[in-house]
Amino acid sequence: MPPSDGQLEIDFATSGPPDITDADLHAVLSILDSRGPRWTTAHDLLVALGCRPSENRRRWLRRIAEQSQGRIISGQLGYMLTRHATPQDIDTAARWLEHQAARMIARARDIRMIARSDYHHLAAPE
Repeated sequence: MPPSDGQLEIDFATSGPPDITDADLHAVLSILDSRGPRWTTAHDLLVALGCRPSENRRRWLRRIAEQSQGRIISGQLGYMLTRHATPQDIDTAARWLEHQAARMIARARDIRMIARSDYHHLAAPE
């Protein structure tokens, strides 16, 4: 289950994102299933899970969606089970992920180009 409100928030800069358990995934799937074909915001989903909404908890939800093997889609409107989504919802969610992936690949390519050039020696702090 999600970290309780009595625990310290996780510092992702040093510890990385929290592990996701099967119980976490099943809790989120259950709530989304009960909501049917409508979007649920991260805030509302966290409240339904008994969590105080925070950025760390939003990251935790994103990890759950990532690890749901496609069962959960997300977008600007929140989260929904793929099986409750319209074909348009599914296409929009998939296109957004593809767009993000393309941006990440382009950034990685740019970083490698800089690393291969002499520029990184000029830009490095002394």
